[in-house]
Amino acid sequence: MKFQTRVCQLLLAAHAVPAECFQMHGIGNGIKNNLGASNTNSNAGFGFGSGSGFENRSTRSRSPSKSKINPIFSSTLEDQDASSSSSSLPKPEPATETVPKMFIKKEREAIAKKKDFYRGAGVFKKVKAEVALDMRDQFDSEMMNLMKEDPNYMMEKDGVEFYLAKDHGFCWGVERSINLAYSAVETFPDAKIHITNELIHNPMVNERLHKKNVNFIEKDGDNAKDFTQINEGDVVMLPAFGATLDEMKELDQKNVKVVDTTCPW
Repeated sequence: MKFQTRVCQLLLAAHAVPAECFQMHGIGNGIKNNLGASNTNSNAGFGFGSGSGFENRSTRSRSPSKSKINPIFSSTLEDQDASSSSSSLPKPEPATETVPKMFIKKEREAIAKKKDFYRGAGVFKKVKAEVALDMRDQFDSEMMNLMKEDPNYMMEKDGVEFYLAKDHGFCWGVERSINLAYSAVETFPDAKIHITNELIHNPMVNERLHKKNVNFIEKDGDNAKDFTQINEGDVVMLPAFGATLDEMKELDQKNVKVVDTTCPW
C-alpha cells in the first residue's frame, strides 16, 4: 500500500492531477494532504487502481482555468476528437509509403507481362513430364520409401530405430522453382542460360544446375552482380528468392528471356 501511495504521489505531481480524481481505499486522503491545494485548479486527470476498491472519477473541469493543460488521457473517443482541434501538438503526416510500393508493383507487373518473361509451371507444358521424372530420379530414396511403408514411418536396423518425419522434403514453392529451372534448361537447349543467384539453399540442386551448364552470375569487387556477361538473346533465370526491380529493369533492357522461379509465397 505504501508503494501504491508513493506511485500515486509521483504521477500526480508530475502531471499536475488533482487528488480528487482518485479514490483508493485508505490512501486517497494521504495523497491529497501530501500534494496540498496548489494543484486543484488543473483540468487534466486520469485514474488507476486495483480491485473493486478503485473508482475512476476523472472528469474535465467546465470552469475556465488560468493555465490550460491539455488532457493526458480522454475517457471516450468523442473526448479525443474534441481535444484534437485545440491541441497544440503537431498532427502526424499522412502515410505515403503505399505510393512508391504501388508504383514498384506496377513496374514489376509491366515487365512480367512481356512475351519473353516466363513464369508459372504452365509455360513449359511440353517438358513437364520429362522434368518430373528427372526430379524423381534425383530426389527419390529407397530407404525413405521403406520407412513410409511403416505406419509410424520407422525402420529398425541393428537394434536402432530410425524415424522419418511425416512432413518432409521440399515445400511447394521450392519444388516449383526446381521444376521451372530444369524445364528452362530442357526448353532452351541451345541458349546460354544464366541464373542470378543460387536457385535454393541446397548444394545438390545447385550442383545439378552447374552440370546442366547453367552459368551462375558472379559478383564484382563491389559485391554487385556482374551482368556484363549476359548478352542479348540469352536466358536468365531468377532464383526462388526473387530479384530486385533494378535487376529486372536491367535484364529487360538487354532483351533476354527471363524465367522467373520466384516462390510466390
